[in-house]
Amino acid sequence: GATDRLDVIPVVDSVKVRLENGTFNPATGAFDPAGPAAEAEIVKGKGDAWLLTIPEGMPARCLFISSGDQAGYFPVTPITGATDQCSTFVTASMAAADVPGAGETQTAAAETQAAAAETQAAAAETQAATAETQAATATQAAAAETQAATATQAAGEFDAFDSYADLLFKYKEAQDHAYSQEQVEALGLSTELIQRGWPWSDRGDGVQYQFLDVNGDGANELIVTCFGSIIDIYSVSSGSLQYAYGSMYRSEAELYPDGMLCELFAPSMTNASTTWYRFDAKNGQYFPAAQMTYEVTTGDPANVHYYTFPYGTAPEETAESYFNGSGDRSWIWNHSGEIRKEAYEAMCSSAQPVQLPEGAKLAEYKGL
Repeated sequence: GATDRLDVIPVVDSVKVRLENGTFNPATGAFDPAGPAAEAEIVKGKGDAWLLTIPEGMPARCLFISSGDQAGYFPVTPITGATDQCSTFVTASMAAADVPGAGETQTAAAETQAAAAETQAAAAETQAATAETQAATATQAAAAETQAATATQAAGEFDAFDSYADLLFKYKEAQDHAYSQEQVEALGLSTELIQRGWPWSDRGDGVQYQFLDVNGDGANELIVTCFGSIIDIYSVSSGSLQYAYGSMYRSEAELYPDGMLCELFAPSMTNASTTWYRFDAKNGQYFPAAQMTYEVTTGDPANVHYYTFPYGTAPEETAESYFNGSGDRSWIWNHSGEIRKEAYEAMCSSAQPVQLPEGAKLAEYKGL
């Protein structure tokens, strides 16, 4: 007798999903669980689905999703809007230990031990990354001292620091005045935040910024996030500011320490793609190198295809052609051919994704 279908597609590594029966309290916004309706463990890139009936009034079920020690929840209600939106992101808002049923069984305890082992491994990787960051910071500090000592910067020379500062002031102006999309574009501001209703309907409480050297060349890039998700990346190349990457609506991106970026895009409930980008320092942009497209099912992905792009096939020649080209250069995002799974996997990063720290709030920005 079910009339609706609820699909869950993870955008991070292994997650636990628990569909709980219960009662929603509109006064507090809390959900009082009464017992599990379903449970599952899903890995990134796969999905699971349940047939159920979603009431028009107060939700009778709540979806709890946890990964590691963090979790989030979604009272199951119809997802509607002015567009054809039929999906939503569930972000971390609670501890995994607070999910109903957490720790009730030996299996949960074993999973906790496994998570602790992963945490220790991640801590070791973090320590190693911290050592590298400290070394890079020391190098940057020495370079800054040298520049200050020589004072040789010519008048009118491009200043990346000032350019990033001016750019953030544009973000701040648009957010403070709740600009329309046309007003944002009139500022000369390129941002995928507008696809999330920012700043006219979303005042940007979750918008943050931070700086990170994405490819280890000693130059920092500007990263703008929304509730922890990467939205915009800016870089400096050839004496100008470059819009290096923008995360499309219904997509999620992760950075990797080797200059790679992985983007999971789910335009519908049944189709998805995983695209690997590599940062090209010459052009100051992320270019697509390889892509996997597939249909989302309750089991393994179906109808899987693997593709490469011009930059994945011949990066140096492609970067040079793009740099010297003019006019329409959208060809760099066109598939250059279908490839085998092994060739696709060889183009993917084997490193662990970068764990971005908490950024600075755009709402509090007053200059760098």
